[in-house]
Amino acid sequence: MPKLSPRQWLLLILAIIGWAMVFVFQDFDFTHFKFIPDQYAQGHIAEGDGWRFAINKGMRFLLNDLFSLLFIYALFNNKGYSQLALLVMAFGLLILLPTYLILAIYYQEEGFHLLMFLHRITMNPWLMLLLVPAFLYQANKKSE
Repeated sequence: MPKLSPRQWLLLILAIIGWAMVFVFQDFDFTHFKFIPDQYAQGHIAEGDGWRFAINKGMRFLLNDLFSLLFIYALFNNKGYSQLALLVMAFGLLILLPTYLILAIYYQEEGFHLLMFLHRITMNPWLMLLLVPAFLYQANKKSE
């Protein structure tokens, strides 16, 4: 485990608080700028609300991944690790998120099982957090 400065600890705490806020405010609708609890309950998207769904999920994705980038930067303070994490974020933004949104908006019934998997890996910061053990392993291997 790398030794952390007070600044790094502060950034780690901010990232964790950010993730918690994204989770707590997951029912916040950015298009109406208010809370709408269970607006997409059981995967139901009202007719004509696909664009709202896309904006809200896109914002949640961006926030989760930005807090993940902050976490990785704070933990390792390594430009190469941050760049790799940014590439993973770009993959999620350009490939995973559009795939998830298309399936969710147009193929809810047909793509239900794939949709559930994509939702978890896209809307939660798991993909980015999988980098942390790999980076820890790499850092430990370099120090040996």
